[in-house]
Parts: sequence; C-alpha cells; structure tokens
Amino acid sequence: MGWVVRYQPLRQDGKRFNLVALEFLHLRAEEQHKLHLFLAQVLPGDAAAYIQWFD
Repeated sequence: MGWVVRYQPLRQDGKRFNLVALEFLHLRAEEQHKLHLFLAQVLPGDAAAYIQWFD
C-alpha cells in the first residue's frame, strides 16, 4: 500500500517524461527487492538507475 507524494512532468531533449515519487507503507526488504527487479525490466534504458530508495 502506498500513495503518490509527488508528480512532475518533465521535458528533456524534446521528449516528455513524468517524474513520480511514491511512498509505500510496510514494504519489506524482500518486496522492495522484487519491485526494484521488476522496474529494472520494464523501464526504458537506464531509467532504473534513477530509482531512489529511502527508509
């Protein structure tokens, strides 16, 4: 469970992007790891490198 805490449309090199910050509640380390692996598979290019985790 979680919610969107920030949304920001971006434009870079003529392309449109959306920066989305999510806050998850009660996300265990194993679940966080699985989410990170999933995002690394579905995000384009090196976008997964921009994922930041905060405790």
